[in-house]
Amino acid sequence: PYKPSQVSAGSQPDFYMMWTDGLIRLWPAWEFYPFGHTIPQGGWVAVGMGLIFMLLGAYPFIEKKLSGDDAHHNLLQRPRDAPTR
Repeated sequence: PYKPSQVSAGSQPDFYMMWTDGLIRLWPAWEFYPFGHTIPQGGWVAVGMGLIFMLLGAYPFIEKKLSGDDAHHNLLQRPRDAPTR
């Protein structure tokens, strides 16, 4: 159960933001100051989330390129018509 007195942030995130809120709480408090601008700790979590979603979207294309598989894959084929798939 959620107890607001046990956490540093006095808010509870929505269910779809819990993994990002958890990453922000677990991530070390690294701050960088390039060219006089501050990049806070939460910025690195946002960059990490962007990379994760980018890799998830690019995975089918990367797998196709690395495996050299150009065949048509019909996922609705009956198993008896393609027993070795």
